[in-house]
Amino acid sequence: MDKKQQKKLDKQLKKSIIKQDLDGVKAVLGTGADPNKRIFKGTRPYVIAFRGTLSFWAAGALAAFPENTMIGLCLQKGTPEILKELLDAGGNPNVDIRISKSGSKSALNATIPIFHAIYTQKTDFIRVLLESNKIDPYASIVNHSILMNLKYQNLSEYVEKNGNEEIRKMVGDYIVRYKVKEEVEAIKYEQECLKNRKNTVNKKIKELGLNASDIEESKKTQQSKPQKIASKFSKTFKPGKK
Repeated sequence: MDKKQQKKLDKQLKKSIIKQDLDGVKAVLGTGADPNKRIFKGTRPYVIAFRGTLSFWAAGALAAFPENTMIGLCLQKGTPEILKELLDAGGNPNVDIRISKSGSKSALNATIPIFHAIYTQKTDFIRVLLESNKIDPYASIVNHSILMNLKYQNLSEYVEKNGNEEIRKMVGDYIVRYKVKEEVEAIKYEQECLKNRKNTVNKKIKELGLNASDIEESKKTQQSKPQKIASKFSKTFKPGKK
């Protein structure tokens, strides 16, 4: 697919989200529209800087923060059903977007879809995001009143402060399930490593032509060495004598 066709499909996807056209979203996603496409509305910061209406420093600050995404747009104007389609099509819900608390764009309000959904109390959207199992529970955003007063908040802290009782329970349960899953995967990985190590040792034993009795004898020899050294030391060294 060439760039022109891709751009056309992405534009159709954006329009379908705004119109809350679920069938339209499914159709364009099925033909190759990008659920992770960045959305930029308005004049780009560096263009404004060249016009002299914005300093290059301010333009750089604006450009350093990402724009909205299809998922971010869906949180503002779409439906939970459309959000699910975007996620199923490979949409990444952990990408930063630039939407202020009031819904407008601001360089000083970079956020993540789950944080925006929590702040706006969109329970159905939050449920869809969590059920996708794609949300990073270790994600964090910057909260600040001025640029030089930065304070990071992780998901647990943010939902505790901004979520209602139902939302706090939903997010809390998700974080617990995620961490349990991590522990299980870590145990499986450790077991797999031990299994591979055992297979490697057995292969080496076979290559050397050793048998079980040889291995046991070797173990006994290695275990007896420290005992012999300790016995010899105890005979040569007697407390109170020089």
